[in-house]
Amino acid sequence: MSKKLYIIGNGFDLWQGLLTSYQCFNCFMCRIHPDDHRRIGHIYNQLDPSMLWSDYEKALGKLNVIGLVERNIENWANMESHQLENAFDSLAVDLKLYFQEWVTNINYDTANNKRLCGICNDKDALFLTFNYTNTLERFYGIPQKQICYIHGDTGNNELLQPIVGHGLSNAEIREKVESFRDKIYQLTLHYQLPQDVANHEAWTSQIINEIIDLWSGAHKDTKSCLDDNGTWFSRLTDIENIYVLGHSLSEVDARYFEFICEKNPDAKWHVSYYGENDKGSKERDLRKLLKDTKTHAILIKPFQLDDLCCKE
Repeated sequence: MSKKLYIIGNGFDLWQGLLTSYQCFNCFMCRIHPDDHRRIGHIYNQLDPSMLWSDYEKALGKLNVIGLVERNIENWANMESHQLENAFDSLAVDLKLYFQEWVTNINYDTANNKRLCGICNDKDALFLTFNYTNTLERFYGIPQKQICYIHGDTGNNELLQPIVGHGLSNAEIREKVESFRDKIYQLTLHYQLPQDVANHEAWTSQIINEIIDLWSGAHKDTKSCLDDNGTWFSRLTDIENIYVLGHSLSEVDARYFEFICEKNPDAKWHVSYYGENDKGSKERDLRKLLKDTKTHAILIKPFQLDDLCCKE
C-alpha cells in the first residue's frame, strides 16, 4: 500500500510551462471563436465578455441573470417555446464543446525543462490529478494505474468530456434565479408575448426555468466523480504524506479533500504556494477544505515547487 499521495492542480502544469491558465482559454476563444467569445461572454458578464473565459469555473457560478434576460428578451419574444428551449440547450452545449476543444489542443511543446525530484522514482505513490493533461505520464513516466484523472483525461482520449463547473447546488440556483422573478416579469411587459404563451406570468416562468436548467447544467458533480472512481479512492488508506502541488484549493473541490482527510486523519500535508504573499493563504485555505478548526490539529508544511525542482 502506498504511503504517499500527490494531489495535482493546474499550477503544476503552469510551473512546467504549459499554457493551461483560464487566461489562455480566453485568448483561445478570442482567436478561434471571436463571435462566440463576445456572444456567450456577455451572457455571463454584461460589460466584459472576457471575464467568463479568463476565470471560467468561477464565472460559471456567477451567472448574470438580469443581464442575460435584458440582452436576449427581444429575440425570445419572437420564439415559440420549443425554440427558446433549443436556444438554451445550444448555449449549454457550446460552453462544454469550446472548453473541450481548448484542453484537447493544449501544446505540450511549450513545456520547460523543470521537473520535480522524487516523483519519477516514486513507484508506489498515488496521484490524484485535477488536470486534463497527461503531464504525469508524458514527463514523469508515471504508469496510468497509479493516477486518477478525477475530472477527465483528454491527454489520452480527445473525445473524453472534461468535467468543469461551479459548486452551487440546484436548490441554491433555484433560489437565486427566483429572486429575480419580479424584475424578469417587469421586463416581459415591454414585449409582445410569443404566440404559444398564454400570459406574461407563464412567459416569466418559462424563462426562469430555462435559466435554472442552464445554470444547473454547469454544476460540477463532485459526488458522482467520487462514486465513479470509488475503486481508486478505496486505495487511499494508510497514507503518511500528502503533497498538494499547484492546486487552487477551491471550495468546489472540498468534497475530495474531506474524503481523503477522513480516511487518513494522521497524514502530514505538504502544500505548495506561489510567492510569499500566497504562503499564509494556502495554509488557511487548506485547513478550511479539511474542516480543521483546531490550529495545530493537522500538520501542514507549505513549500514552493522550486524547492523540489531537480538540480542540473
